[in-house]
Amino acid sequence: MKCKKIQGSYLLYANEAVKLSTVTLDELQQQIKANPYHPLPYIQLASYYLEQGEDDKARKIILTRRRMSHQDASYHAQWAALCENVGVARQAIESWEMALAQDSKNGEYLYRLGILYYETGKIEKAMRMLQKSLKCSPSHAGAKKILADIYEELGDVGSARSLREEKNKNKNSQHQELTILPQVTIDDAALILTLFKGKEVGYALQTFDQAGR
Repeated sequence: MKCKKIQGSYLLYANEAVKLSTVTLDELQQQIKANPYHPLPYIQLASYYLEQGEDDKARKIILTRRRMSHQDASYHAQWAALCENVGVARQAIESWEMALAQDSKNGEYLYRLGILYYETGKIEKAMRMLQKSLKCSPSHAGAKKILADIYEELGDVGSARSLREEKNKNKNSQHQELTILPQVTIDDAALILTLFKGKEVGYALQTFDQAGR
């Protein structure tokens, strides 16, 4: 079965937002010296090298440091995203699995792991991950799309159609226009009634109470 490449942009999942353009290489190296057992400075350093186009240096850090122990699932998720960025799918899968071991109900982690399983030909695992993702995040459009593709490839056309209809229904509901009714005062109501007095037939009806509602 041929798998389609559907990888999107690579995201970082740090709890601490970092603008790498404002961090120098010396500062990152000093942070590592000050706290050599915390994964964040290494994640930042790998990201820094990627921004500078030094992929080999980034890959070396990613492959040697991604297993650093930490109780925060977001760090494992960041390593997974970095692994995807340098094209090492097996390591990316392992890191997403480590993230999910600590945060098993994270719909986005499940989705990203499902995508990697799909791209590497593990269709049944991909299907399970995407199903779990939708249980955690029922409106996840990306998970619905890929899961529908999988159902179709497996010959389950009915389930694929159902998912796509649900996805389109949700999309359309998000773009429904809101009708905003104008505020009508007592004076407005009196003016309208005066203008249309004796001409009520053939016009749309609108009722007004004493408060003008």
